[in-house]
Amino acid sequence: GPDQAAEHPERTLFLCWPPPGDPMAAHALAVYQGERVVFIGEWNPKTAADETFFAALEANWELEEAYELPRWFGMKDRLSAWVRRGNVTLGA
Repeated sequence: GPDQAAEHPERTLFLCWPPPGDPMAAHALAVYQGERVVFIGEWNPKTAADETFFAALEANWELEEAYELPRWFGMKDRLSAWVRRGNVTLGA
């Protein structure tokens, strides 16, 4: 949760299917001071996290990698790895 995210900037913030409509993921992202975020879930606030989380991720983080995962029928989840804007090393 947010308390642990704030205490460990040296680690990657890992969010796997955060509860839909719940601000927990947005709060964790807001207090996290580290450089990398890994998100697993659908890019949809009706199924994971909330709109604030997705807006903050797009505004302040750069997509580094994305991977398709084995999934249940009808699901559209994936693993995405993000790096804080200004620290992008793609193509280097």
